[in-house]
Amino acid sequence: KPMHARSIELINTAIHFYGHFGELRKAQTIFDAIPTHKMHTISIGCMLKCLLDHQRYKCAVALFQRFHNNNNDDGIQHDDVSHLLFVKACIYSNHFDDGKRVITQCITQDSIQLRCVEFINTAIDFYGHYGEVDDAVRIFNLIPNHKR
Repeated sequence: KPMHARSIELINTAIHFYGHFGELRKAQTIFDAIPTHKMHTISIGCMLKCLLDHQRYKCAVALFQRFHNNNNDDGIQHDDVSHLLFVKACIYSNHFDDGKRVITQCITQDSIQLRCVEFINTAIDFYGHYGEVDDAVRIFNLIPNHKR
């Protein structure tokens, strides 16, 4: 079967496999062949991880933005994993404003309990990296005491 006719789980596994072994072109080719109706946040996360693992930070930022900007049109809802991978890419590619925008959209007093601890840690690390200690402390202080 051609790759686009396979299950999305198998496609995601292939992206991860080729990315793990440094075959970014193969991983990207498989990712690019995913039909729009099959595209999923997990697929985006797999490709983001491949790009991050191989220091392709600006490519990771561009990939996330491609789907984030069309979020409503494509019906793709990003999860904490794709958000945290994007924020990590922003750290290493000096995209402070983009990273801050996503963190601000994701973390509020009301939503902090819904976020995974890895995303919260990444947000704190993001602000620490850029020397924005007050913002890092602000996010830390949003975490309920019983989860610290």
